[in-house]
Amino acid sequence: MMLAKTRVRNIEIVDRGDEGAAVSFPRSLEMTASLRSAFPRCRWNRSSQVWEVPGKTAAKRVADWANGCAERLHELEPAAAIRHRRNEVLGGFSIDGARVSFSFPYSADAVAIARTLPGARFDSRGKSWSFEPWSLADVDKLVIGFNMISALEKARVDLMRAREQAKIEQDQQRNAVLRHIELKGERCEIAGVPDGTTIWECAGMRGNRMVVLGDDGWLWLVIFPRRPADSGHQHPAAPLAACRILATNELVAAVKPRLGSLGAAINLPAG
Repeated sequence: MMLAKTRVRNIEIVDRGDEGAAVSFPRSLEMTASLRSAFPRCRWNRSSQVWEVPGKTAAKRVADWANGCAERLHELEPAAAIRHRRNEVLGGFSIDGARVSFSFPYSADAVAIARTLPGARFDSRGKSWSFEPWSLADVDKLVIGFNMISALEKARVDLMRAREQAKIEQDQQRNAVLRHIELKGERCEIAGVPDGTTIWECAGMRGNRMVVLGDDGWLWLVIFPRRPADSGHQHPAAPLAACRILATNELVAAVKPRLGSLGAAINLPAG
């Protein structure tokens, strides 16, 4: 006996007459849930790899269900595929029906990528992005796009950490140079700030400190007594203390701020 077969998109239906109908389709959690909801008595046949729906009119009823699903297959197939490929995405995402939500910190480059992805939509209230793949090819675009966005964020975080580490290292180098000037430098009595270029200054509990690269070739560390913020004077008439040492490019580079760059360690003179 020749069994009648019907195909609706990627759903195949075999009419078994009084024995019901056999239904097969590519693996999909959504399709399976839809079938079991429509036909609670259906059973999975592991040996033949089909769903079996009992009843004399099962083939017609399944065909009606399949035709109804055809309008939503663009939702069900990609959603199942992207769930299956979850481990390939660097960041986390969630699926609600056909829509895929993927959150990421703002950056102009990340937003530019997001706008090119299938069904991209930005929720201004929730400050989140959602996407809607309509085909399996769209799933590839989402996976690649999500990973590009995640890679951008990782690069941004890595750069921020590198800059923080560079600042810590330079602060350590600068403090070493300041101690070196105080311990090994020549103490001087001066009436005011030496002529030259101020390359660093900082207010602290012990007073306000300033490093000046003098026009005379000396590197000066000038310490002023602490003044109240509302005193109206940036510095008193005379410094509290001043030390100087012959300037070198290495010492100047260690003291001068260099935002966002990595500094090389310096070797201070022994003794």
